Amino acid sequence: MHLARRYLLCVGACLALTVPAHAACQLTNGTFDTNITGWSGGASAFNGAVGNPAGSAEVGPLVSANICQGFVQCIPMAAGDVCSLSAEVFIPVGQPSNGNETIQYTYFSDPLCATAIGFSPIPSVPGSIQGTWQGINLPATVAPPGTQSAQIVLNLCTGATGGLTGNWDNVVSRAPAVVSVPTLGGVGLGALALALAGCAFIVTRVTRR
Repeated sequence: MHLARRYLLCVGACLALTVPAHAACQLTNGTFDTNITGWSGGASAFNGAVGNPAGSAEVGPLVSANICQGFVQCIPMAAGDVCSLSAEVFIPVGQPSNGNETIQYTYFSDPLCATAIGFSPIPSVPGSIQGTWQGINLPATVAPPGTQSAQIVLNLCTGATGGLTGNWDNVVSRAPAVVSVPTLGGVGLGALALALAGCAFIVTRVTRR
């Protein structure tokens, strides 16, 4: 029994090397090349003329003061998942300068992003930076206990005066980089066979002691 258990554990470790890591944090359509499919939100639209390159998600103009509106997308996420978020943002020249553009994750306790249980930090780019695309980054954050999904939130927030318009492009949500394991070819299969044989040899040596 102990021999079989040791062999199975060793085999399992070898086979684990051939299985790609789970891809977490992924979003749909972060480049907005031709549309904003996959995203929803109020006062939002696709702008094919503005982008980096052309094509972006646009919010505004927001007439009211001290409000936030933008785009959201619900993605699968589990407690303990580590994800980072980045985007490029743009505010046209001549806009009110007291607003900002933000990105964040909102965490939910259900698979459909219905019941919020927490928020990530919220980095922002001030509305005073106008006429040029700016990068905005949320470093890796850990999904809290109970998380089953998350919303990626791109918000445009007005300040004391309204009338602000803003754009997003090249939105990326990703997990930390992992070592990629290539598909096993002839050489790889041979190496795996040798590893399994090594498992049998090691187990045999242990049981003879």
